[in-house]
Amino acid sequence: GLSSSLAIEGAKYGIRVNTIAPNAGTAMTATIMPAEIVEMLKPEYVAPLVGYLAHESTPHTGKLFQVGSCWVSEIRRQRSGGVAFPLSSPLTPEVIAPRWKDINNFDDGRAHHVANTRQSMMEMLDSASSADSAQDQDEKVDLAGAYANKSEQQPFDYTKRDVALYALGIGASRRDLPLVYENSDNFQAFPTFAVIPSFSTRTDLTEFIPAFNPMMLLHGEQFVQIHRPIPPEGRLQCTTQIVDIQDKGKGLTATGRLTMADQNGNVVAVSESTSFIRGLGGFSKKPGFAAVKGPERAAAATAANVIPKRSPDAVCSQKTSEEQAAIYRLSGDYNPLHIDPEMSKMGGFKTPILHGLCTFGYAARHVVKLAARNDPAKLKNIKARFSAPVLPGESLETSVWADKNNSHRVLFQVRVVERDVIAISNAAAEFAEPVTITANPKL
Repeated sequence: GLSSSLAIEGAKYGIRVNTIAPNAGTAMTATIMPAEIVEMLKPEYVAPLVGYLAHESTPHTGKLFQVGSCWVSEIRRQRSGGVAFPLSSPLTPEVIAPRWKDINNFDDGRAHHVANTRQSMMEMLDSASSADSAQDQDEKVDLAGAYANKSEQQPFDYTKRDVALYALGIGASRRDLPLVYENSDNFQAFPTFAVIPSFSTRTDLTEFIPAFNPMMLLHGEQFVQIHRPIPPEGRLQCTTQIVDIQDKGKGLTATGRLTMADQNGNVVAVSESTSFIRGLGGFSKKPGFAAVKGPERAAAATAANVIPKRSPDAVCSQKTSEEQAAIYRLSGDYNPLHIDPEMSKMGGFKTPILHGLCTFGYAARHVVKLAARNDPAKLKNIKARFSAPVLPGESLETSVWADKNNSHRVLFQVRVVERDVIAISNAAAEFAEPVTITANPKL
């Protein structure tokens, strides 16, 4: 355990840590063992492994080896299949006792090696979800109830300070005065500010689907449609509704819609968020299931958005701040996963990660600069799929492709430069005017 922890901590400094369990003789054992055994236990049969592990060409770290008598092997821990108890019921010693033999069973074909902490955590969460699903198998996904339910209007009040803070949270700077300076002649709310009221006006999914562990929920996609400019301050009247639930086998996707209107009842913006919930899949295969058509959705909200197989028409890159998540969370997303190292480790991440919606905001700013001459008012809608997490301090590279079938639309993706992974994929944005691609915009 100590060497594994040291290996993890030392990795970022190029330090490798391995452990050996040697089998060698000493001066004392030489006096009481047969000569042939003493010969087999010579330290000379252990030292070469130490030399190999210490050499700079050895890539291994965090390993445990047994060595001696001209024999070397790697040792690893094994975990039984275990028993998953429902999260919705109290766990007591009396509940564990009758399952003790199952907990210790290494012969039922489920015993396996766990390679790292992330795998361990994911297996535990999946098991917990499966246990709850088994207990709640009589609970059904109520599509008809979900689609028919619409919340009452809920007010969302905000100020110019909130608008400026959000802009700073998505990477705007003092060079973007219309977004961050309240006395600017053109001060405005950046369009993706429309995602923020959702943190004050949530819909309770558990009214229509079985209860689930929040750790099993992943933010999959985000769509924002702008009907009219979001006022730089004031009150929005918000209503929420579930507009889509899909069975994905191992889980389900649920899409919630937030509709924002001004004081005159005019729709200002619509924000749709799609989440994937592991462990709740398979409901469409159960007896008695009946498909129900959901509310109408904009074509842009359901588009596949396949990136063209050609070089992008324009690219821009911006390095995020190591404090970006700490800033962005002040706009309303207080999930501790993005600020508390202990909570992020529980979620399977070594360090707190950037909010997906923060990356979404960065991408929207980049796309507006690349395709609309940095005029946010031209943005009509934007959709993105979250493919990988981003760490605060990493650089985000946004690439755009003009849509040859729609002069008002671009496709885009976001890459984490340092790790060469795609953070946002299958994304597109549509504008009120034909797109004008700008190369190398100033950020």
